[in-house]
Amino acid sequence: IMALKQPQSELDPVADSVPTGPGEDGPMSEDSSDTRSGAVNPWLELDQDTTTPEKEAGATLSDQLEEAQSRIEESFEASPQLAELADNLMVTVKEDGMVVEIVDLGERPMFQTGSAAPSAELLTILAKLAPAIAELPLEMRITGHTDARPFRGAKNYSNWELSADRANAMRRAILETGIPSDRIVSVAGVAAAEPLIKSDPNDDRNRRVTIELTRQAMDATE
Repeated sequence: IMALKQPQSELDPVADSVPTGPGEDGPMSEDSSDTRSGAVNPWLELDQDTTTPEKEAGATLSDQLEEAQSRIEESFEASPQLAELADNLMVTVKEDGMVVEIVDLGERPMFQTGSAAPSAELLTILAKLAPAIAELPLEMRITGHTDARPFRGAKNYSNWELSADRANAMRRAILETGIPSDRIVSVAGVAAAEPLIKSDPNDDRNRRVTIELTRQAMDATE
């Protein structure tokens, strides 16, 4: 599957400034960006390094994943506005599910600075993404991530709390699209513990929300 649009190879190095924590203003350093050679990840890519152990069972899910991928692709091709947001979205289709990463870029943050309030851009992405993933017979795990710069806002409020609040804000936004609440099996914040750009923990793109869709837990109950 070809990449529809490659992520920007270099971002504005100026970090976010003067963020707001809950009830208090203060300079928050959430991150600056740097250059990484090549694309972070193709906007849509198929993991072809794995083989399905149960070919017949896997084929049905594979067809559904390919269909969801096509719907996402067509949605973002259909509008110039959405095409501009394609760099913020990375979708990886795997043998047993799908991983969606909605990432910050320097000029297009997915959350308001220093808060868990979703930006208009994030809600636009989610509105187009939700119909495609709603029909997949997969459970969802939502994880919030920050960069490595310490949050300097309200007392006793750190990147751990911020990442958890952003993951929970994403959960609420997903439910508002009509996806049933029982599809979501976990919501977590991991701060900067799992950077997307391991070579630069302060890269803007480390600020992101991951939606992992998998069939493993559902299969275990059958």
